[in-house]
Amino acid sequence: MEQSSNAPFMSVPCFESVGLVCRQVAIAKESVPILAHIVEFLPDSFTHAAFAQAGIAYPESIQSSVYKRQAEFFFGRFVTRNALSMLGLAGEQVPIGAQRQPVWPSGVIGSITHTHGIAAAVTTWRGVYQGIGIDVEQVIDQETCQSVSKVVVGEHELDYLDSLQELSLQMALTIVFSAKESFYKAAYATVGRIFDFSVVQVVELDARKQRLVLVLNETLSDQFCRDQAYVAGFTFVRPDTVLTYVTW
Repeated sequence: MEQSSNAPFMSVPCFESVGLVCRQVAIAKESVPILAHIVEFLPDSFTHAAFAQAGIAYPESIQSSVYKRQAEFFFGRFVTRNALSMLGLAGEQVPIGAQRQPVWPSGVIGSITHTHGIAAAVTTWRGVYQGIGIDVEQVIDQETCQSVSKVVVGEHELDYLDSLQELSLQMALTIVFSAKESFYKAAYATVGRIFDFSVVQVVELDARKQRLVLVLNETLSDQFCRDQAYVAGFTFVRPDTVLTYVTW
């Protein structure tokens, strides 16, 4: 079961009066758990000075982006800095790759995610795990449920999710959407190309155990072959916000 802790996060002077909510949640069920570092923030509390005060690189592509993107990028790198500090790498920067993916220090795997005033990151040394992906999503509203379902799941998947007794279709679809995003993040560095939601299908979603099983519909690489199954986990970081994760 996921467990929360309140280990200290680095201090940034411009946020001392704002009261950021920072915590850690243990994820992954194998013998070596991983901590997801999470921060809840008020988007309007962000200032450009935060980058310099936290010692976080401020790329030109982010400087020229909209305020919301700048805030999300900062808080994503803020929790990433804390995650890397657990590996003794507090001073390492995480540049943006050609496909906007994080470029991790040598020997490190990790993932960053953010949505609606919350950001999370995980990092660990490559070894027990070869890849990891996390994603946070707010529960999809009823108005957009149908349009999202057409993109995220196939007909058989949708019928299966609609049959679940423990979860509403909106909640189940949100969890699957997030889990497929997590799978993409976990696999991308190895696969080396963009792929869409149809590559994997959900064949099991257990609300009590907070786990899903995803099966590949096609071969992506030597490591990711058709019919291979991957377990995704999920937990709720807020009543309306789910965090999913995939390791391999």
